[in-house]
Amino acid sequence: MKKLNLLGFALCLVLSAFKINAATYNFNCITANDPSGTSCGIAEAQMSVDVNDAGSNQVEFIFSNTGPDTGAFIADIYFYDGPLFGNYTMTASSGVSFTSGATPGHLPAYSPEATVSLIYSADSDAPVAANGIQSGEWLSVVFDLQTGITYADILNAMDIGSPDGLVVGIHAQGLNPFLNDDGTTGSFSESLITVVPVPAALVLFMSGLIGMFGFAQRKRS
Repeated sequence: MKKLNLLGFALCLVLSAFKINAATYNFNCITANDPSGTSCGIAEAQMSVDVNDAGSNQVEFIFSNTGPDTGAFIADIYFYDGPLFGNYTMTASSGVSFTSGATPGHLPAYSPEATVSLIYSADSDAPVAANGIQSGEWLSVVFDLQTGITYADILNAMDIGSPDGLVVGIHAQGLNPFLNDDGTTGSFSESLITVVPVPAALVLFMSGLIGMFGFAQRKRS
């Protein structure tokens, strides 16, 4: 009976894991403008995008900057490849203001294959730093999915990554400030694209197995 209970618990855990309707993707640098690597470390540590099933045949991308570096901000966002999206709506936390059609027109230093196309971009309005996604702020872009496309299709495309799947990129600025010879302050900018994550379902399943193993060990002792 105890074995059946444990098996039932494991089955419920797996089934619930596959009902997850949200996934978080981190970013990796594709540039190294800061030779020390500090700028990439800052951006990779505190910037991410959540991909959520928004219902009504929509998908939501929430770009976040969790800090603690208060000078670093997301200035531009880019979506590459696939006829996955239709119309969109954009909302943001207080202090963030973006307009569709980023400048530069492509993510700096990102060179996808000729068959890969830019499907959407946006950047912060002037003044760029003040209206960018700073520490503690977020930007949401909700897309209507085209006919026949599902939320699962979006995650599958994200998980394929560059260059054959859906790639989300950001241009981060205000990184690792420094003092110029003339006394003025400068900072670095870096380009980043999404990292293919460990599937959330697998993480939960493995966590469940570890938990069950610990439970079994305690019962034996």
